Amino acid sequence: MWKHDHYELLRLLYERLNRLLEDSLARHQNTIELNHGVEEGWEPAVDIYEANDHYLIMVEISGLHLNSMKLRCQRGRLTIQGVRAIPENDEDEHHRMEIASGKFIRSVPLPADASTRGIQYRYEDGVLTVTIPRKKRASRSPRNKPSSK
Repeated sequence: MWKHDHYELLRLLYERLNRLLEDSLARHQNTIELNHGVEEGWEPAVDIYEANDHYLIMVEISGLHLNSMKLRCQRGRLTIQGVRAIPENDEDEHHRMEIASGKFIRSVPLPADASTRGIQYRYEDGVLTVTIPRKKRASRSPRNKPSSK
Protein backbone atom coordinates (compact mmCIF):
# COMPACT_ATOMS: atom_id res chain seq x y z
CA MET A 1 0.00 0.00 0.00
CA TRP A 2 2.81 2.42 0.82
CA LYS A 3 4.36 1.81 -2.59
CA HIS A 4 1.10 2.74 -4.32
CA ASP A 5 0.74 5.93 -2.28
CA HIS A 6 4.36 6.85 -3.05
CA TYR A 7 3.83 6.51 -6.81
CA GLU A 8 0.55 8.42 -6.67
CA LEU A 9 2.27 11.25 -4.82
CA LEU A 10 5.05 11.34 -7.43
CA ARG A 11 2.50 11.35 -10.27
CA LEU A 12 0.62 14.27 -8.71
CA LEU A 13 3.87 16.15 -8.16
CA TYR A 14 4.91 15.52 -11.77
CA GLU A 15 1.57 16.81 -13.09
CA ARG A 16 1.73 19.92 -10.89
CA LEU A 17 5.29 20.74 -11.97
CA ASN A 18 4.38 20.29 -15.62
CA ARG A 19 1.42 22.63 -15.23
CA LEU A 20 3.52 25.25 -13.44
CA LEU A 21 6.24 25.14 -16.09
CA GLU A 22 3.74 25.19 -18.96
CA ASP A 23 1.87 28.17 -17.54
CA SER A 24 5.05 30.04 -16.64
CA LEU A 25 6.47 29.61 -20.14
CA ALA A 26 3.14 30.52 -21.72
CA ARG A 27 2.90 33.73 -19.70
CA HIS A 28 6.29 34.96 -20.79
CA GLN A 29 6.11 33.74 -24.37
CA ASN A 30 3.92 36.45 -25.88
CA THR A 31 3.93 39.35 -23.47
CA ILE A 32 4.79 40.36 -19.96
CA GLU A 33 1.48 42.16 -19.51
CA LEU A 34 -0.28 38.96 -18.41
CA ASN A 35 1.33 39.30 -14.99
CA HIS A 36 1.15 43.08 -14.83
CA GLY A 37 -0.09 44.04 -11.38
CA VAL A 38 -0.64 40.45 -10.25
CA GLU A 39 1.73 38.93 -7.74
CA GLU A 40 2.36 35.24 -7.98
CA GLY A 41 -0.37 33.42 -6.12
CA TRP A 42 -2.31 30.22 -6.50
CA GLU A 43 -3.50 28.72 -9.76
CA PRO A 44 -6.90 27.10 -10.16
CA ALA A 45 -7.18 23.68 -11.78
CA VAL A 46 -8.37 23.69 -15.40
CA ASP A 47 -9.97 20.97 -17.55
CA ILE A 48 -10.27 21.47 -21.30
CA TYR A 49 -12.60 19.49 -23.54
CA GLU A 50 -13.02 19.52 -27.30
CA ALA A 51 -16.30 18.97 -29.14
CA ASN A 52 -17.20 19.18 -32.83
CA ASP A 53 -18.36 22.79 -32.68
CA HIS A 54 -16.81 24.21 -29.48
CA TYR A 55 -14.20 23.96 -26.74
CA LEU A 56 -15.23 23.69 -23.11
CA ILE A 57 -12.92 25.04 -20.41
CA MET A 58 -13.80 24.31 -16.79
CA VAL A 59 -11.99 26.20 -14.03
CA GLU A 60 -12.28 25.19 -10.38
CA ILE A 61 -12.54 28.44 -8.41
CA SER A 62 -14.91 27.96 -5.52
CA GLY A 63 -15.48 30.67 -2.99
CA LEU A 64 -15.45 33.58 -5.44
CA HIS A 65 -18.09 35.89 -6.74
CA LEU A 66 -18.37 36.32 -10.50
CA ASN A 67 -17.69 40.05 -10.13
CA SER A 68 -14.31 39.32 -8.49
CA MET A 69 -12.96 37.63 -11.65
CA LYS A 70 -11.78 38.96 -14.98
CA LEU A 71 -11.88 36.95 -18.20
CA ARG A 72 -9.87 38.05 -21.19
CA CYS A 73 -9.47 36.40 -24.56
CA GLN A 74 -6.72 37.89 -26.69
CA ARG A 75 -3.64 36.91 -28.66
CA GLY A 76 -4.82 33.32 -28.80
CA ARG A 77 -5.09 32.89 -25.03
CA LEU A 78 -7.87 32.77 -22.47
CA THR A 79 -6.79 34.45 -19.25
CA ILE A 80 -8.76 34.28 -16.01
CA GLN A 81 -7.69 36.31 -13.01
CA GLY A 82 -9.18 37.35 -9.73
CA VAL A 83 -8.92 37.28 -5.98
CA ARG A 84 -10.20 34.78 -3.44
CA ALA A 85 -10.62 36.63 -0.16
CA ILE A 86 -8.71 35.41 2.85
CA PRO A 87 -11.25 34.40 5.49
CA GLU A 88 -11.14 36.73 8.46
CA ASN A 89 -12.00 35.38 11.85
CA ASP A 90 -10.43 37.23 14.75
CA GLU A 91 -12.02 35.03 17.42
CA ASP A 92 -10.70 31.63 16.37
CA GLU A 93 -7.11 30.54 15.93
CA HIS A 94 -6.60 28.48 12.81
CA HIS A 95 -4.75 25.18 13.00
CA ARG A 96 -4.58 24.36 9.31
CA MET A 97 -5.25 26.37 6.16
CA GLU A 98 -5.14 24.40 2.91
CA ILE A 99 -7.60 26.43 0.85
CA ALA A 100 -5.60 28.77 -1.36
CA SER A 101 -6.48 32.44 -1.15
CA GLY A 102 -5.29 35.73 -2.54
CA LYS A 103 -4.66 36.73 -6.15
CA PHE A 104 -4.62 34.22 -8.97
CA ILE A 105 -4.08 34.19 -12.70
CA ARG A 106 -4.50 31.31 -15.12
CA SER A 107 -3.84 31.53 -18.83
CA VAL A 108 -4.41 28.76 -21.35
CA PRO A 109 -3.52 28.79 -25.04
CA LEU A 110 -6.43 28.43 -27.43
CA PRO A 111 -6.34 26.26 -30.55
CA ALA A 112 -6.07 28.06 -33.90
CA ASP A 113 -9.70 27.28 -34.78
CA ALA A 114 -11.12 28.82 -31.58
CA SER A 115 -13.38 31.81 -32.26
CA THR A 116 -13.35 34.80 -29.95
CA ARG A 117 -16.93 35.64 -30.98
CA GLY A 118 -19.83 34.11 -29.15
CA ILE A 119 -17.92 33.04 -26.03
CA GLN A 120 -20.30 32.04 -23.24
CA TYR A 121 -19.60 31.46 -19.58
CA ARG A 122 -21.39 30.47 -16.42
CA TYR A 123 -20.29 30.13 -12.80
CA GLU A 124 -22.04 27.46 -10.83
CA ASP A 125 -21.10 25.41 -7.76
CA GLY A 126 -17.56 26.79 -7.70
CA VAL A 127 -16.79 25.93 -11.33
CA LEU A 128 -16.44 28.51 -14.08
CA THR A 129 -17.42 26.96 -17.41
CA VAL A 130 -16.32 28.80 -20.54
CA THR A 131 -17.67 27.68 -23.93
CA ILE A 132 -15.62 28.85 -26.89
CA PRO A 133 -17.03 28.21 -30.37
CA ARG A 134 -14.87 26.75 -33.09
CA LYS A 135 -14.51 28.60 -36.38
CA LYS A 136 -16.50 26.99 -39.15
CA ARG A 137 -14.36 25.22 -41.65
CA ALA A 138 -14.61 26.29 -45.26
CA SER A 139 -16.70 23.72 -47.02
CA ARG A 140 -15.01 22.04 -49.89
CA SER A 141 -16.94 21.56 -53.04
CA PRO A 142 -16.96 17.94 -54.14
CA ARG A 143 -14.62 17.28 -57.01
CA ASN A 144 -16.07 15.84 -60.13
CA LYS A 145 -14.35 12.59 -60.81
CA PRO A 146 -14.22 11.50 -64.41
CA SER A 147 -16.27 8.39 -64.88
CA SER A 148 -14.27 5.37 -65.78
CA LYS A 149 -15.80 3.55 -68.71
